[in-house]
Amino acid sequence: MTSEALLAAASKALDTVLQDGGPRDLNETETRRYAIDPIIEVLGYQSLDHVRREARLSVSGQVVDYLLSAGQTQVVVEAKRLRVPLGDKEAGQLVGYCAQEGIRWALLSNGMQWQIFDTEVRGNWEAKRIATLDLAAEHRDGHLEDALRPLAFFAREALASGDAELSDWSRDERARAHLDKMLTSPGSPVIQAAIDAMREKGIALNSQEVVDLLRARGTLLPDPSPALQPAIAVPAVPPPDQPSSAGGVSFFLLSSWNEKGCDSLEYLRLWLPTGAWWIGPTAVDRLTPQPGDQCCFFATRGGSTVTGRGIVATAEIAGVADQEIPRDEWPGPGGWGPGRFRLPLRKVHFLSDPFWPSREIRRKLDTLQPERPGQRLQGIGARSIRRLTERDFNLLTGRS
Repeated sequence: MTSEALLAAASKALDTVLQDGGPRDLNETETRRYAIDPIIEVLGYQSLDHVRREARLSVSGQVVDYLLSAGQTQVVVEAKRLRVPLGDKEAGQLVGYCAQEGIRWALLSNGMQWQIFDTEVRGNWEAKRIATLDLAAEHRDGHLEDALRPLAFFAREALASGDAELSDWSRDERARAHLDKMLTSPGSPVIQAAIDAMREKGIALNSQEVVDLLRARGTLLPDPSPALQPAIAVPAVPPPDQPSSAGGVSFFLLSSWNEKGCDSLEYLRLWLPTGAWWIGPTAVDRLTPQPGDQCCFFATRGGSTVTGRGIVATAEIAGVADQEIPRDEWPGPGGWGPGRFRLPLRKVHFLSDPFWPSREIRRKLDTLQPERPGQRLQGIGARSIRRLTERDFNLLTGRS
């Protein structure tokens, strides 16, 4: 198979199933015949020895749309109707039964888009998705040949002698994606290490300036579409109930709670050694803590904030909470779900004894004052974020 043959087959298939107004209204059988079969055939899977349709897998009993064979390597291809998006449910199921079967490579396609999975990658199905190819969009923009290159790794003649080349490509794609993430995320430890190293040389840069300099030198890919950038809006001047402090460093109180039989202190001991804490989707101040800010952690005992443990740990904020936590990186317990954001931390320190502020200290606080005697300190709740003055931070952590 040549790249020219693959390009010609894909172009013809896309011209057949797409119209000026978008994709035709084809059923799954028609999608397979006109959009997917031409790709599979040009990849070299034409005889019964090479491709079985509606094949039943031996371990799971699952019936798959295509089972491709090239030497000792097998590939499963699942098809969806042309207008149907490639959903999470379908991807998760495909990865699940391929892993159960011991089949490493899996493809999911609706004729216009293709997703490539490596089931031997650690993590959940999202971590195993190596690439998503939007052939329809690339065909429209005149870049179809480049978009087809990953599919060429699945040519039967290429896989007949083993999948070493495909494995190398999978590794490189994962490494490239991870490196790009580390070099573009404000909360990345790589960016923070660069900022710290610059600071030692007397060069003051923020995370975005570091990323911009890397792009200017050609180290990074061009800036992606603004529509894909996370919206980070930090007010230049905090409102009155969100005090700031001199020197550009802000101070925060973060709270833990009991989770599914796990004491709040135990919960913190599970999380903080990972170099992170999590912030939920409803936290209005999620993006306020910035690298270099200081925080302390409040833990309760038995759900009580009156007789609870108090302040049990301190840390320095290492990044912005703008990245959702993948399921496979959730230390638990407690419910993982979408919208749980990682707050990167460094210099985590657990106090030798929990510090519960005395009544005398509580009277000195600028913030967190209870509305009436005996009531818990205001702003201390499950995973709440409360900004403190530097004076309050020092009082709550026993530093003054």
